[in-house]
Amino acid sequence: MFDLHENLLCLDIPAHQVLHLHQSIGLVNLAIPGFPTQGVGASLVAFSEGSGVRVTVALHLKQSARLVFYMNEQGAVSPDQVEDVIEEGVFFIESMGFLLSDFEYQALSAKEREKLWNTLRLQQGVEPAAVVEQEPSPLRLSSQLEERRQRLIGTVGKILGSL
Repeated sequence: MFDLHENLLCLDIPAHQVLHLHQSIGLVNLAIPGFPTQGVGASLVAFSEGSGVRVTVALHLKQSARLVFYMNEQGAVSPDQVEDVIEEGVFFIESMGFLLSDFEYQALSAKEREKLWNTLRLQQGVEPAAVVEQEPSPLRLSSQLEERRQRLIGTVGKILGSL
């Protein structure tokens, strides 16, 4: 089982502590309690914690620009239990509709691990997307054009009336 950790906003661990890493392929529309339905990505991370290993499921809520973490309820487990907990985490994620890809993290060089870990934003958390100014809608644009047309007609009328 995995328990929700509401106050956890990022997984502040260095790349060398990460032992296994799985990432979802694409987004799935989910309704996470407390958030609107939106596109969500998922990661499964197994990392060393003390003398054991901890497994977490991270859900990346795109619209809300937030990470939501579920941690294995057993806490840090011994290395011989890790595969079972990872399997449980994969089942948990796949039961939500995700397809996972194993990055074979343990086979990467230290430099490649560092680069990959930093690109996932799990360690730093997620920053809200910049607000992009939207183009005016065609309806609003046509009303602006209509206002200008009416002013032009009024101005031309005044000019012709003064002749």
